[in-house]
Amino acid sequence: MSDFEFFFSFYGLILGLSVAEIASGVARTVHERGELRVGWLTPMLAVFVSLDVAGFWVVAWQDWRGIAFDFGILVIGLVMAMTYYVAAAVVFPREFQGWASLDEHFWARRRLVFGGILATNLMALAGTIWAWLAADRSYPFPMNWVSWSYFLLVFAALLMPKGRAMYFVLGLLILYFLNWLPQLNPLQAAVGAAL
Repeated sequence: MSDFEFFFSFYGLILGLSVAEIASGVARTVHERGELRVGWLTPMLAVFVSLDVAGFWVVAWQDWRGIAFDFGILVIGLVMAMTYYVAAAVVFPREFQGWASLDEHFWARRRLVFGGILATNLMALAGTIWAWLAADRSYPFPMNWVSWSYFLLVFAALLMPKGRAMYFVLGLLILYFLNWLPQLNPLQAAVGAAL
């Protein structure tokens, strides 16, 4: 097992727990469905956070292999993964009593969720830049305007006032990750096939 694989097994375990928190929230919501209005915001947030964790996992695997492993890297990875875990853990309420709907819970907790995700992804961006600078830089920088739009959308979701525009922003964030799947993006698949 390489140093990176050792680090990634620890890091991936905590990211996996983030996904388990969301799955647990979905299960609790299904169980309480008759007692609680679900709405659309929290389910959309759960889909986004799940896709974001999966994307984060992929990017870390692809872009961080060149980083030399040491205890400091392990601690940074721990902080990032734990921040994701906390964000994922508050997508759904622990107890449904006291909440009129999941949309109400969304508006009460969304800054914590989006703030954690933004902070973690900014740390990851710093790690990606560091890995790119440490490499021979023979490949292009792994960010483009689509990647930067992700940060703008998360920042907008963090700060925007309560309103229907949040559905649009969450929809764009989900589409951002679906864009990674060539089978769901015919234009991307066609361009890839032409190249």
